[in-house]
Amino acid sequence: MILLRSLLAALIHGIALSGLIPLAPHLERLPLLLVAIAFLWGVMAERSGRWMGGKSATILAMAGAAWYLSQVSRHNLATPMVSIAVLLMAVRFVTAKSPRNYLQIIAISLFCLAASSLYGLSPGFLAYLMAQLLLTPPALVLLTFLGRDPEIRIAKSDLGPLLRTSLAIPLGTVPLMIFFFFILPRTQFPLWNILASTGSERAGVSDTLQPGDKSSVSTGRGVVFRATMEKLPPGALYWRCMVLNSYDGRSWKRITPPSESVPLPTSGLTEQTIFLEPGQTIFYPGLDLPVQLGTVRGTRSADNLFQPYSRGGTRLKYRMHSALELPPQMRQKMKIDRGFYTSLPDGLPPRLVQSGRELSRGAATDLEKIERLEKLFLGSRLQYGTSGLPTGAGAMEDFLFTTKKGHCELFASTFALLLRLSGVPARLVGGYLGGEYSSVGGYYLVTEGRAHVWVEAWIDGSGWQRIDPSRLTEGFAEVAERGGRSLQSPLAAYIDALNYYWNSAVINYDLEKQFSLATSAGSNLRQLTLPRVKMRELIPYASAALIIFGVIMLLRRPRLSAEERIILRLRRLLRKRYGVEISPGCGLQSAIAPLKEAELDRFAEIYSAVVYRDCTLSDGELKELRAILAGLEKKEKGGTDEG
Repeated sequence: MILLRSLLAALIHGIALSGLIPLAPHLERLPLLLVAIAFLWGVMAERSGRWMGGKSATILAMAGAAWYLSQVSRHNLATPMVSIAVLLMAVRFVTAKSPRNYLQIIAISLFCLAASSLYGLSPGFLAYLMAQLLLTPPALVLLTFLGRDPEIRIAKSDLGPLLRTSLAIPLGTVPLMIFFFFILPRTQFPLWNILASTGSERAGVSDTLQPGDKSSVSTGRGVVFRATMEKLPPGALYWRCMVLNSYDGRSWKRITPPSESVPLPTSGLTEQTIFLEPGQTIFYPGLDLPVQLGTVRGTRSADNLFQPYSRGGTRLKYRMHSALELPPQMRQKMKIDRGFYTSLPDGLPPRLVQSGRELSRGAATDLEKIERLEKLFLGSRLQYGTSGLPTGAGAMEDFLFTTKKGHCELFASTFALLLRLSGVPARLVGGYLGGEYSSVGGYYLVTEGRAHVWVEAWIDGSGWQRIDPSRLTEGFAEVAERGGRSLQSPLAAYIDALNYYWNSAVINYDLEKQFSLATSAGSNLRQLTLPRVKMRELIPYASAALIIFGVIMLLRRPRLSAEERIILRLRRLLRKRYGVEISPGCGLQSAIAPLKEAELDRFAEIYSAVVYRDCTLSDGELKELRAILAGLEKKEKGGTDEG
């Protein structure tokens, strides 16, 4: 016999863990420590009975709740409320349990699991949700028994049917959950995540670049976005995120650009479906040159950047169409404000100013100046590196003439500055370079380690031309690839593909996909044609199906209980030895009374006293009944042998 209270406590603790574990990484240290201690206290107190006083625990909980309520604001709503819920959970762990307290723990656990989705919705959320769906119904069923008798015990043989009955409800709702997931309407914009804190957001590509502000550059491995698209050559994977168009003598910055007469193509575009991870990205990343934005709303700038109307710390999906090459006839029609893109402040480093003048001396075209500058970089034998970089106000001058070692920021900043000094319009473009292609998911994975800066130079008749000064050194390719290797092993590729499909199928499943699925399903049904099959060819398949069905039905035959098996054994004995059949309307004692057998009378007494009161036979009672039948069967066999 199993003590029902112990079984219920195990289920309740499992429910609590399924709500707390996904929330734990996002909790502050104090609530996390308190609930962990309270959980262990509650587990030990279930055996020892040493609970904390209810009044003391309530006073502590009210004090903690008041503290976190004082921190509630429009910008900080989720964290205090979640901390209060966790403190209430801790109180329920350390105080004596009643059916009402158990129900409160279940309710708070459901709230904690829901609150974890404020910070992120990973595939693990589904596992914890299923755990709560499977554990909660049995706990509620056991609570109904506990309310009648706190010390009630349940036989092991009754435990299986009880659990199967209680699990039938949640398992039956799973198909309905899946069905409604696909048909219920939803908005493209994530309303639930507006309560989430943005404390863990990634800075992304900045709108300010100060060359020489750090001596080393770290490359993170966090995922910035995934882009579903056709596989392209590595040299075409420049992801445009930012344009810096003004230099004040210390930093490159972005100011509102002047309007440009730049016609854009509407055909021959490369489409990408981009899944952008949470972060404060100022503009939507897109393959250079982004032309059209779809699925989400955004404004296009004069220098081909798309800015969202509203961008919080949420995961987002959108479509981008890009022109990898512009037709020559369009390039010839482009016009810009040359003065804006060649303006520079006074007081620039003298050696850089002199180098800019030398580039323009005797040059007939801007293209010739660019070629001279590329030769200067190549002839200087510059090295690409992420540490030991020059710093300070003269960092670009030291980079080019002294240390000859720099990161992409120094390469691009110095190159663009020299172009402007020589009279060539230039600007910096920030974004990401390259990406790892996942053959499992059919997408590019772009990480923080692939952040990059390059130059756009204006050439009359050809428009803006991309120039990547970092490629004018031998060490660039190796260093750049080192910062973006995340899918080297097959296991890593499959895990990342799982995250991608989760985001695509669950997080970013929207009304557009619903219409797409409905349209494609209708089209497929109209095109569906049934093959013509002869009846003779179906006979083997039908026979195999019938055999399989018969085997399944045999295996699914209900198992008889110990009480049913022993009464069947008695019926066979009565039929064979005495020729007596127990009719459905006749009781056991009434059927065997005329036989006047002491052993049968004892059998009926034991069996009726237990089974007819809706109880189950104990091991000792079953042993005695089997002994009675064995003795009678032995007598019946001996009588047959003598005859």
